[in-house]
Amino acid sequence: YHTDVCQFLLKPLRPDIFEREFTFCLDQYERLEACYCRKCQNGMTSIKKSEVVYLESRKRIICAYMVDGEQYWYYGKLSDEAAFLKDSGFVQCQRAFIVNMAYVQSISNEGVRMTAKNKDGQVIIVPFSRDKKKYMESVLRKYIAGLM
Repeated sequence: YHTDVCQFLLKPLRPDIFEREFTFCLDQYERLEACYCRKCQNGMTSIKKSEVVYLESRKRIICAYMVDGEQYWYYGKLSDEAAFLKDSGFVQCQRAFIVNMAYVQSISNEGVRMTAKNKDGQVIIVPFSRDKKKYMESVLRKYIAGLM
């Protein structure tokens, strides 16, 4: 029985259990604190995955919208970014958008409502394809349940 949290370990400590739990904790930390580098408008930039709210693509130019309102623009294919970020809680909700599930507040007919706000203090709503609504609701339920 494992709940995806760092466990409290009892003494006497079995080496195999310690190794498994320690490795799990390190993997969780690395996944949450991981950065990736892209050549952006101001040169090479380190982007912290956990601070990316969503990505938008327009004609091979990707914009990473950050939790602090900052925006990083770089060239690339959104499909490559989706594959790269898939294991970090990111989901492609439309051909041109990828959202970080950590910032999803709700899903409605108008789009994916994010917990972060833009620089003007307005709520961010990311559009999604109508045919992906049930999929996005399912992904949100899995994310909340800790299954993703």
